[in-house]
Amino acid sequence: MCRIRKGPVLLVCDHPLLTALLQTLLDRAGLASQAVGSSAVHNLVTLAPRGVVLDLVLVEVNGFALLRQLAQQLSCPLVLLTATGRVSDFYWGSNAGATTVLAYPPDPEALQAALQSGES
Repeated sequence: MCRIRKGPVLLVCDHPLLTALLQTLLDRAGLASQAVGSSAVHNLVTLAPRGVVLDLVLVEVNGFALLRQLAQQLSCPLVLLTATGRVSDFYWGSNAGATTVLAYPPDPEALQAALQSGES
């Protein structure tokens, strides 16, 4: 679990350009991040993240299925990013356990607020 949330924000995204964009946004917000491809999702729980930013469309796993799995195993903010911004993505993301669902490109302030939700 990530109750203490001292670790980095994990970025689960298979697109190098989007990963770089997200890392820049988080760096500017003063949040350390670590990129993790969908092939390494089994390691996410052991990394004790302070939050997870998850791209909905992944190469090796279903984004909604991974979100459900993480929601059961982690107690940190889970931010789902959708490229389409469809209402169904927001609905299914929220029901799968996302703390927040944001459309690309994410608003930096909204992303930072989502990742800092629940911190003492």
